[in-house]
Amino acid sequence: LLFFGKLPEEISQEDFRRLIGSSKYHAYLNYFYGVIVEQAIIFAVEEEICKENHTHVFSKEEQGFFDSYYRVYGAGQETLFHWFMQDKGHSERDDISLAQWQEFTYWLFKFRLANCDKARVASDTKKGLEYLNRQRNVGGYRLL
Repeated sequence: LLFFGKLPEEISQEDFRRLIGSSKYHAYLNYFYGVIVEQAIIFAVEEEICKENHTHVFSKEEQGFFDSYYRVYGAGQETLFHWFMQDKGHSERDDISLAQWQEFTYWLFKFRLANCDKARVASDTKKGLEYLNRQRNVGGYRLL
């Protein structure tokens, strides 16, 4: 689990919930949807942008992967990060820890829930889950 992000054997969601308890299971779901799936949404959109750039090589300029933040959240990564730092009362600096990056990602999740159409939230979440399943299928194990 620690090294590969997967359980040592197949286990049902109900058994997993029962084994870790209700409160830890809810914390797990918050982390899973708020950080893991949110990152997957950004990666899935980056993948879409990459495919679009390859099919439209001569018809438009490549804007890069930061367009994924515009597509998902309606603002660029730098702007969103600035809003996050202000919202949390953090001082802005060039380097951040992994924990702060995950906190930013969870903040993006809450931002998306608060500011996007419910159908779009559902669609983007599905896109992120599909991306994760594609990635996990390569490793030979299923998503919980």
